[in-house]
Amino acid sequence: MECGDTLMKLDGGILEYSSCEHVYNAQYCIKRTGGIITKRYCSSLDLGNYCNYVKQPGDKMEYRTCIYTCNTDGCNQTSAIKLSHFFNILPLSLCIFKFFMY
Repeated sequence: MECGDTLMKLDGGILEYSSCEHVYNAQYCIKRTGGIITKRYCSSLDLGNYCNYVKQPGDKMEYRTCIYTCNTDGCNQTSAIKLSHFFNILPLSLCIFKFFMY
C-alpha cells in the first residue's frame, strides 16, 4: 500500500507516494482536509467519508473539515493546478483583461 503522508515531497509539482510499511496492517489511504491544510496518511482503519464544521478556540470562523478514505495505491491524490499551467494562462488572461478595459 502506498499513500501520500504528512511529510510529502513535491517533485516538479507532483505528489510523490510514500510506502505504508511503517503502519501495521495498513489497508487504507486517508486524506484529511481543513482550512488551508490537507494531510495524507496511511491507516489500518477505514475512517469513512464525512465532513464536519469546526470552530477552534480563538478562531473567528468555522472551518469545514473532511475525511476521505480509499483503499487503492495513490488513491488520495491532489487536483491542484501545476504552477507551469498558471504561467501559460497568465498572458492570455492579461490580454483579455486589457481588451475589456479599453
